Amino acid sequence: MKGLKTVWMITLLLMFSGSHAQIFDKIKEAASQTAAKKTKSKTGDKAANRNDSYKGMGFGKNKVDVSQVSDVYDFTWKYAMKVTADKGKDVVVDYFLQPNAEYIGTSANQSGSDMFMVMDNKNKIMVTAFGSGAEKMALASKMPEYEKSADELDPKYTKFTYKALPNKVILGYNCKGVEASNASYIMKFYYTTDAKVSFANVFNVQHSKSKMPDFFKNYFKPNEKPLLLLMESKDLENGGKTTVMECIALDKETKSFKKAEYKFM
Repeated sequence: MKGLKTVWMITLLLMFSGSHAQIFDKIKEAASQTAAKKTKSKTGDKAANRNDSYKGMGFGKNKVDVSQVSDVYDFTWKYAMKVTADKGKDVVVDYFLQPNAEYIGTSANQSGSDMFMVMDNKNKIMVTAFGSGAEKMALASKMPEYEKSADELDPKYTKFTYKALPNKVILGYNCKGVEASNASYIMKFYYTTDAKVSFANVFNVQHSKSKMPDFFKNYFKPNEKPLLLLMESKDLENGGKTTVMECIALDKETKSFKKAEYKFM
């Protein structure tokens, strides 16, 4: 898992920003906790279990007033990413996107999890919700920040040699390819700028260039909004273990998060 987390951190540092990696880890952690507790809990204990999960994830200390949460977050696209690691179980995370919006929805696509998260970059908050029907509960907290710039990180995670790869068509989108390599990693990225949605507005690609390696600081054109569709990574320091992050679906799908439907903690 440590290797997978490292690869995810590097990928999002290169393509978007580091804060996304923290969100991914929290989703998996909360989903695992919720699934485990459901197998041995009674219905009346669900709220208490969710409270424990929130505390364990550190959300309580970053709690913000519900007034900072927008009344409605609408989504019209669903982006499903599958993460495959050597000898590891595939993990699929669903992202819900809205063109040009400064927020994103996320859920862990696994049995036993009813967790949904909204990351609102405009208000710098994150809304975490559980449950259904009369049991819908939510908590608003500050969005985690990734403080270190690329120059402050270990060079093996940021100092790479880059080369362009031949274009590839993925899910019907023409994708540009880039290979990043050093003594520790060989990584191949494929991204498109033709999709109707991206993570750019949420994670401020154009405004976080200080967190990107030099190659990427001037790689994207002004107002260009890249969407990562495939990443393949080989860990040369760990027996050549590979990790693949692949967008397996990008479809129109309507979804809304309505504040009035949830009881906030």
